[in-house]
Amino acid sequence: MVSTSDSDSGNPGSTPGRTSSFSNLLTPRVTSLVSSRVTPAIIMQFTRHFPPPTMAPPDQTIVQSNAPPAPSPTPMELCFLPAEIVSKIFDSLDSLNSAVSLACCSKFLAAVYNANKASIATRILPRDPILNGVSMSFYDKAVSLFLAQQQKEILGEYQGSVDVPSDLRAQFLKTPSLTTVHSILRLASIINRTAKGIRSRVVPRVSLDFTQFEVDSWKRYSFDILRRALYDVWTLHTLGGSLISPLFKGQRIKMWHQHPENEFVTGTFCHYLAVGQWDRFGMPNVEGVVPAARWPVLDPDLEARVRSQLVSECHSYSWNLLKKKKKVVVGVEGEVKVLQATVVKLSTRVEELEKSESALKERVCVAETLVEGMKAKLEERFGGEW
Repeated sequence: MVSTSDSDSGNPGSTPGRTSSFSNLLTPRVTSLVSSRVTPAIIMQFTRHFPPPTMAPPDQTIVQSNAPPAPSPTPMELCFLPAEIVSKIFDSLDSLNSAVSLACCSKFLAAVYNANKASIATRILPRDPILNGVSMSFYDKAVSLFLAQQQKEILGEYQGSVDVPSDLRAQFLKTPSLTTVHSILRLASIINRTAKGIRSRVVPRVSLDFTQFEVDSWKRYSFDILRRALYDVWTLHTLGGSLISPLFKGQRIKMWHQHPENEFVTGTFCHYLAVGQWDRFGMPNVEGVVPAARWPVLDPDLEARVRSQLVSECHSYSWNLLKKKKKVVVGVEGEVKVLQATVVKLSTRVEELEKSESALKERVCVAETLVEGMKAKLEERFGGEW
């Protein structure tokens, strides 16, 4: 059984040896988070086998009073749970900062966190806000970019691809590693800073002939679209790939280039990345992704073209989401109509059954009347013997 004392928590001025309440060590945010993760079933299962200690503090005299006895430590104190359960609680958190904050609450939690730091960080990483946006997750793209950078010699046969094969991804992520987590976080930080920098330069306004719907769509989705584009460009550059010319009526458009999977990543966007001095945030020079491209100095119309392209992409993305929602609503409405038709059929059937029941009752009443009449006639004919 593990308990936490005030001296362990670093609380000056406390009495050594006194068992402290763990709830006093937790911030309100961590307390609510832990309370939502630890279910009553888990608490009752393990506190039944590991009851909290009820020892009195040493060198103190117990004074008799009419006051009610002090409550014993509650089962919510994580220090009375086994280390395996506490580790599962760490795994279920939504961010790495929350895990660090919870580990700082006591020596016991810090010991559990340090003993399983690599596995905890690896399991929390897909849910961390640095790799998630408003409408999409960037965990897979960040992992692909990391593997493409760290394993170039193994990925030689995949040169020109836009993604890392899933079997190779599983091979490298099979063993949790803090180095892997820190590298992915570093790449995500570079991507996020660059996306914020680009976003601050291409702000649309109604005064620039953009509609209010386009401006609202840009505010909501532009950051996610830029992050996705930067991941795709960087991964393509690392893998030695290049943009392709789209097909138009069976022929390639030589003056237009775009990403094989992301239509927003075009030659114009890559040109803006190449000449916009975004390397100060850590982005690489992506000149090689556009075949036979000439990179002139930054012209004043380039940002306007990127702004228009980004607004158009946000507008399309917003409309696609609305269409998906409308499809869901139409599907639900169709199911509701089917249920309503079924209810009508059942109601009609119930009415028919009720009518049949009424007719059957009438027939039973008529039959009972006939039987009573026949019985009376028989008694009248044969006397009391019948």
